Amino acid sequence: MSRKPLYFKSMTTTPKTWQAGTLVYDRAGLIKLFFWLLFGDFAWMLSITAGPMMVPLYLKSISCTTNQMAWLMSMGSLIAMVIGPLSGVWSDRFRSRWGRRRPFLLIATPLGAIGMLYPFLQSQWALNLITVLGSLVGAFGVILFYLYNDIIPGELMGRFVGALRLVGFLGSLTFQYFMFPYFDSYPRTVWLLASGASLVGSMVMLLMVREGDYPPPAPRRPFLDGVTLFVKDGLSTPFMWFLWLTLGMTALGGPAANFFILFFSKNLGMSTTEIGHMAACGTVLAMVIAYPSGWLIDKLGVRRVWATSGLLVSLAQLALFLFARDKTSCFILYMVYNGVNMVMAACLLPMIFSYLPKEKFGQLASCQGLVSQALGFAGTMTVGGLMTWTDSYRTAFLYGSIIYLFSPMFLLAMRYARNPFAGQNTSMRV
Repeated sequence: MSRKPLYFKSMTTTPKTWQAGTLVYDRAGLIKLFFWLLFGDFAWMLSITAGPMMVPLYLKSISCTTNQMAWLMSMGSLIAMVIGPLSGVWSDRFRSRWGRRRPFLLIATPLGAIGMLYPFLQSQWALNLITVLGSLVGAFGVILFYLYNDIIPGELMGRFVGALRLVGFLGSLTFQYFMFPYFDSYPRTVWLLASGASLVGSMVMLLMVREGDYPPPAPRRPFLDGVTLFVKDGLSTPFMWFLWLTLGMTALGGPAANFFILFFSKNLGMSTTEIGHMAACGTVLAMVIAYPSGWLIDKLGVRRVWATSGLLVSLAQLALFLFARDKTSCFILYMVYNGVNMVMAACLLPMIFSYLPKEKFGQLASCQGLVSQALGFAGTMTVGGLMTWTDSYRTAFLYGSIIYLFSPMFLLAMRYARNPFAGQNTSMRV
């Protein structure tokens, strides 16, 4: 009787594994990891969706001016400009039995519950105070993306980001369709439910995942030397500035979307139920597009998809500015905007993961955050002032259209600049 070659047994019994640093996953471990990360993202997206929809309406209800709203809504960007770089560099160097990223998130997440006090406040000084405290805590939230970079196997990163967007939009849909329609009648209850569910879900996720071991950090530098290195690596070459501005145009133009809801409400007379259902339809469309967007990025390359979708987002906002004259036209154009904006949003993390080396990821990502937060602050104040000057919420569409048009231009400029980190290890290929 003939026997099968010895290598046949090993080939059929050796389970497939995936590795991220010192972490090694079999199929069951990978499923568990994805489940908890996606569970946490679902919960996190409840509050991320709720804030931009509830805050403008609440501030309007207590008679805040457009400039006051712009100031409060931009304060987080201003504070993150200071805290972001510190948190990125600190989390790169930190070592503990809980990892280097999770300890910051495990402390910041429960402190974020102070945001639940927002709908119980009316005086300007109290709103400023709670916004400052919430922004300080929120500035550490970006470390969650550094965690993804550390624990997700690189060959699966594109599919993970696609799934992340899909499940995140489920969280957005849950708020928009099932919770926001009750905001007019029960604003505080809706606020507390969204914030509380986000808090619990995020904490459970952080407790269920783990980090691997990291090599010892580089020798500690004097503070001024560290600042010099931060500036040299992230802010001293044309390539890095073109990259930051390519990504940063979404931060400069994105705040316009925070005011779309005021246009829907005040100009078109839409109720919160109608706005919630329209937003939910946009989210369903984005969910359908989310995973195919990841496939498209893998197939065509993240740069091509980013440039094309950025141009289409600009044109979609221009169409809203010109042709959104009633509820029907607004609904159709808003669906188009949501669809192309989803494709561009799916590119954001792959763009960062493709260009930033893993050994300096927190440092460089926080540098990108610094630039984007500065642009986000400038964008919020600019669009708020522009709407005050023109006395029209419709102007937000025109502003967003112009700004998004610059992103593909900066991406084109990157092709002719030297990448100072070319050849270093990244999570994804360009």
